[in-house]
Amino acid sequence: MAYLSRANELFGSDQDQALRFSEKAYTLVNESIELDPEFGKVALSNKELAEAYRHGAFINYESANYAKAWEIVRAIRASGHFDFEPGFIELLSAKLPPPE
Repeated sequence: MAYLSRANELFGSDQDQALRFSEKAYTLVNESIELDPEFGKVALSNKELAEAYRHGAFINYESANYAKAWEIVRAIRASGHFDFEPGFIELLSAKLPPPE
């Protein structure tokens, strides 16, 4: 994922540009999963694609799409690649309790 790699390079120097690249990486992975749900299993088994999808939790939180953010949190946790900082989970929980 070239977009995510570029975002990671820019995070220390150009936050706005880094966010744009991060959003693009998430959007592409999310669109692929929506087009082919089976791709979701492949994407989440790949650490780099899973990281791009993980960024979507933050993006959706900032956009007040809390249910989608929880959907991503569940998928990422199930992938076993990453977890989320407790502070983010607390913020998300305050906006929308975790789904059962």
